[in-house]
Amino acid sequence: MPLPDALVGRKETIELWPFSQSELVGRPSHFVDACFTGEPTTQAEGQTTGSERRVGYISRIVAGGFPEAINREDRRRIRFFSAYIEDLVDRDITQLGEIERREQLKLLAAVAASAARLFVADRFASSVGLAAKTVERYMSLFEEVFLVKRLPPWSNSATSGAVRTRKVVVVDSGLATWLNGRNRTRLERNDPVFGQLLENFVLSEIARTIPLSDVEPTLQHYRTRDGIEVDAVLAHLDGSIVGIEVKASDSVRSDDLTGLTHLRDKAGADFVGGFVLHPGTATRSLGDRLWAAPIDALWTW
Repeated sequence: MPLPDALVGRKETIELWPFSQSELVGRPSHFVDACFTGEPTTQAEGQTTGSERRVGYISRIVAGGFPEAINREDRRRIRFFSAYIEDLVDRDITQLGEIERREQLKLLAAVAASAARLFVADRFASSVGLAAKTVERYMSLFEEVFLVKRLPPWSNSATSGAVRTRKVVVVDSGLATWLNGRNRTRLERNDPVFGQLLENFVLSEIARTIPLSDVEPTLQHYRTRDGIEVDAVLAHLDGSIVGIEVKASDSVRSDDLTGLTHLRDKAGADFVGGFVLHPGTATRSLGDRLWAAPIDALWTW
């Protein structure tokens, strides 16, 4: 009996993300390539390059990238997110894994509350009352239906103290906001969850732009057992890397560079550059291969 044709070597799998911000504003993003080519160093010190402010980023985070959500506001958008999750859970995830609906929703809410944080199955298991193996199986299903993505840790021969734990990202920022029980009004009141949702937004935006870049690095993260971390690491096949930190404050302080300077020292010549992305408007040099840049550089560079 002949085997079905698997099209091995004759097909390419493409991840279909929700709309990126560059798609929404109608211009291509060259952010990833600019980071690796050193293009930001050609900009004048203190030059204002960003046009968004905090309230603008909040609007983008809350809306996300699903066409139906973007075109709706407030309660109608909430109804879309609710229906989207209900359909995924009742149809796709349950059929794939034959797992209990209530457990899925409980775990998904816990995962969203830990967006842009390390994913430790044992910790999630105790918080939702499931076995660690069950949590891991559910997470694989969430990834299969493209609700979440887990970023691998970066390390090299000089980083023996790096943790090997993956970081979880909710694929759509609007969905992450809704699952966290937040809306635009609440985030505008200096909600402490804003920083976490902002990082999740930036990580997912970077992931969207990578396939369009010439460099096409892998998206990873870095953290040591001592708690030193870099939110995102773009790793090229040739060994070169770019570090990215996300800050919710308009101003960048010296202690915001701790993770990037550590990574620069560990990576040595492989470290192309480090960028602190913030809601402010200026791009400026912060020293040896380190830069501060507005978050909207992700879709304006």
